[in-house]
Amino acid sequence: MGLFDFFKKDPTTYWNTSSKQKLKLDLNDFSVNKLKLGAAKDEISRFGKPDNKKAYKNDEFEHVETGLKIFSKNNEVNAFWIAIEEHKYSFGLKEANLTIVNTLSQQIEVSKGMLRTELIEKLRMKVDETDEDENDIVDYIKTKDNTIELESDKNGKLLQVNLYITD
Repeated sequence: MGLFDFFKKDPTTYWNTSSKQKLKLDLNDFSVNKLKLGAAKDEISRFGKPDNKKAYKNDEFEHVETGLKIFSKNNEVNAFWIAIEEHKYSFGLKEANLTIVNTLSQQIEVSKGMLRTELIEKLRMKVDETDEDENDIVDYIKTKDNTIELESDKNGKLLQVNLYITD
């Protein structure tokens, strides 16, 4: 980081104001609203100006009203967090309006109160691993390069869907 980088204005300040968007998570190309994992970091601008400060520098772009948090690494999109409902780990994200397109191109409307087992059945994908403790359940569905995480409360009610590049 050079001296002039210190004074450089965050590019997100020039992005359009963000507004709540309906989200479509497509598992055929691992994208949210056609923004693919691995896309250039600047393409995040299609979601508008993030709500958090220093988003570009910190590689975390929060779109609170949309219920979406996007992460980047090495100038590429590497993760999406989508809040199905507000919970203690949603970091202030509001409830997302989410449709998931499964690998059979079937559209699944994800709603508040949906059970993880219902979503897993509709995804028609195999859960590779499940972590469970006294507070929550996390299901992991792994593909060649990516992981889908389904976070649920201890009763199995879906709280968040995450998609990220597997390191």
